[in-house]
Amino acid sequence: MKLKQIYLFLKHLLLNKWTVRLVGIITFVFILSVIDIKATWLVLSKANMLYILLAIGITLVGILSLTWRWDYLLKSQNIHYPISSILLMQTVVPLAVMVVPEGLGTLVKSLYLKRDGYSWGKSLFSVVIEKSADLGLVFLWGGIGLAFLLSNRQVFYITIGITIVSIAVVFALTLTKPSQLERIMLSFIPKKFRHLIANSARDFYIDLYTLCHLDKLFIVSLQTLVFRILYFVSVYFLALSLSIPISFWSLASVISVVTVVSFIPISIAGIGTRDVSLLALFSVLKISKESAIAFSTLVLLLIVSNAIFGLGAWLLKPLDIKRESLE
Repeated sequence: MKLKQIYLFLKHLLLNKWTVRLVGIITFVFILSVIDIKATWLVLSKANMLYILLAIGITLVGILSLTWRWDYLLKSQNIHYPISSILLMQTVVPLAVMVVPEGLGTLVKSLYLKRDGYSWGKSLFSVVIEKSADLGLVFLWGGIGLAFLLSNRQVFYITIGITIVSIAVVFALTLTKPSQLERIMLSFIPKKFRHLIANSARDFYIDLYTLCHLDKLFIVSLQTLVFRILYFVSVYFLALSLSIPISFWSLASVISVVTVVSFIPISIAGIGTRDVSLLALFSVLKISKESAIAFSTLVLLLIVSNAIFGLGAWLLKPLDIKRESLE
């Protein structure tokens, strides 16, 4: 019964976000009301299609790098799938991001694992680690980049401070015994709920203990960096396609900040939040509102193109979340 309750909660969280979707749409409509739509269309009409196709191609390579990382994490949990299956499940994620907020879209991978009989602790572990690594990298890159863009030392010091504390916590975890990890994790859960997730939590911290070695953490960090650089290159090609005057490093910093904002579950596919963030950050670089929205539109096109590939992957490896095996 307890797993059924958890599943129903996740299902509600994933499938009933109409209010959240409305927030992003309203924000986007408001943005359209304050920009010159004709000028924005003019910028888009001059886009270089070769650069856009290159951007799409590089994001597909990025999916391969994410597959490499997820395969490594699954193997650390002693979970083994054919690489083709891992690739299909990973490719479905962009499709899920079109339906639910980005921070929740990757949960579709956990549902695949749960369908195949793994506990929620094991099913969620790799996704949580991936998101933590992603958020940590873009926070560091975006924070430092934003500090330089704004010439604000305080932002730089705060970013470095939080990063140092985070690294210290991770290092402490590498020295922590399984029994200590269990006590630490359960201390954050109200006593009346601990019995509901005891087994799943135990699977989670056992896998965490297995991963918490400096060599394994270094590999996951490297894999995350490879993916992020590929993504930065792809969106830089989008900027080049619109002849936006921005350096690679400045754009990488801007996109990192936008990515951090997108983790807030108030939008679908970044609609609204991405546009507002780009308007604010591009204005600092003296880039027009119309160019910012045109660029945001191409980023959305990139997401949609990946979702189309995701739809194909879904058809090849469908996931019926109503199956009894998920309860």
